[in-house]
Amino acid sequence: MSPSPATALQLSTVRGPAELRLRTREASKYSSRSRRRGRLLSFLVGQAKMAVYVSRRRMVQDQGEISPRALLVRMVQARLRLEFGLYRINGDQEGFEERWGFREREVRKQQSQFVV
Repeated sequence: MSPSPATALQLSTVRGPAELRLRTREASKYSSRSRRRGRLLSFLVGQAKMAVYVSRRRMVQDQGEISPRALLVRMVQARLRLEFGLYRINGDQEGFEERWGFREREVRKQQSQFVV
């Protein structure tokens, strides 16, 4: 898909990568909340695809069956534990909540651990 003539004209006047990023953000029709939700959904879809692939591969190789749903839950939990540990080491637990919290369903912290 080629850019429209107006977009091509705008891009031809860009002086560098920083200005291109700035113009891209200005032209973005998504708010930061939508962008954040999109990133979260993209992560979950990617993990779901990986869970289906891994469970299918294990079944074909006779390594035992595991349901894609159970594998997806374990993969997401492992990722959240890892991220929480990294944010805790850096002392930025608010950043963790900001990145992984969605609406009122935020990850609840209990001292040095969390509950999904």
